[in-house]
Amino acid sequence: AGTEWPVKNGRLFFLLLAISCLLTYALSIAWSNPGPVVFGINSMGVVCQLVALLYFFGGLNKVHHRLRQMADGWTRVLLGVAFGAFITRILIQSVVFWPAVATISFTIRNFVLGFIHLILLGTVTFFVLAYARRTGLVLLDRGIATWGLVLLLSGFAGSEALLFLQGLLIWMGQGFLPFYHESLFAVSVLLPLGVALILCAQFLPRNSPSAREAVSIPDNRQHS
Repeated sequence: AGTEWPVKNGRLFFLLLAISCLLTYALSIAWSNPGPVVFGINSMGVVCQLVALLYFFGGLNKVHHRLRQMADGWTRVLLGVAFGAFITRILIQSVVFWPAVATISFTIRNFVLGFIHLILLGTVTFFVLAYARRTGLVLLDRGIATWGLVLLLSGFAGSEALLFLQGLLIWMGQGFLPFYHESLFAVSVLLPLGVALILCAQFLPRNSPSAREAVSIPDNRQHS
């Protein structure tokens, strides 16, 4: 008991999140038809997302001890980043409940790019990496792979910080950050470099202790 995700929470979470995806699509077309109906549909989608997040927390509260036991090292870090990005994404989108803020969100390109990166890089990419590491599909415990993860996480964090900070400055009419484009290019280069190092690590011999540890699943049962 208390080690499996509640089925009811999972179903309601998935259903509400799927409905919210359809409804919040209205924000993507608001630039061409910024009417009250479009913003109203988006607001309903935002409410669905918030309720889905409550069900997500309810289910997570039941299994977080089990997750902490199953996930260690980089798996725990990657899951933490993925969950954090997912929750942040919903909270940020909740702000666009108000039409005035919704208009700002799709007229400032930096916010749009930062939001897309938050979903695809922060949530999807790091969750997939955590799953792949946990199941042994990808080895992340070697030095070269570890450096790849560090670069990947640094590139993600740096690009998100620059995009949202610059978006805020544009919103406040403060212009651009010094060397903004050069800085964004520098942190963006870390992303493909990190991926390249992780891929290179997969072609190294798998007979090292770290490799065996990564692909094996611990068995805590006592053998006679």
